[in-house]
Amino acid sequence: GPGLFAFLLATIFSLVALIIFAMSFSKKLFTFNREYEDMDADEYEEQRPILRWSALGLIAYAIAFFLLACGNSTDAAPQPIYFWGVAGAMVAQLVIGFYLWKRYDELWRQVTKEAAAISFTIGEAVLFIWAAAAIFGLGVPFDPLAVIVFITVTYGLVAIYLTVRSGMTK
Repeated sequence: GPGLFAFLLATIFSLVALIIFAMSFSKKLFTFNREYEDMDADEYEEQRPILRWSALGLIAYAIAFFLLACGNSTDAAPQPIYFWGVAGAMVAQLVIGFYLWKRYDELWRQVTKEAAAISFTIGEAVLFIWAAAAIFGLGVPFDPLAVIVFITVTYGLVAIYLTVRSGMTK
């Protein structure tokens, strides 16, 4: 169910965060992407904090998804502790997101705006239909964790597509 997908997202976000964090310590690893191979030391130094804060933002998401998966899977879970862990992780991610937004270049901001708009449009339509199916008794459960997983996966896939389309991965 959605708990398994939440755990999978927590694992993926943790692994990607580790890679991004490692890239902040190695220009060679960071410039593996050919777009950055001619980057000078000063430009790389400008990117290091962005990489590290991005990794921390992913870790915040990973913590939230892990706690949601754990709290969703057992009745014996310390629910208030899990709740405050999720709330703290999401507040941290929000603060990190605002910090990063101020440091993004124009292309990153444009990709982020497009990803948000497209994923919202897709999500709105799917969630309306999903809610209608649940409300009108068609046997479709409307689980809050499934909604969060759906929204996150939709945004992630759209953002990856737009990043590749923009040429930032060449």
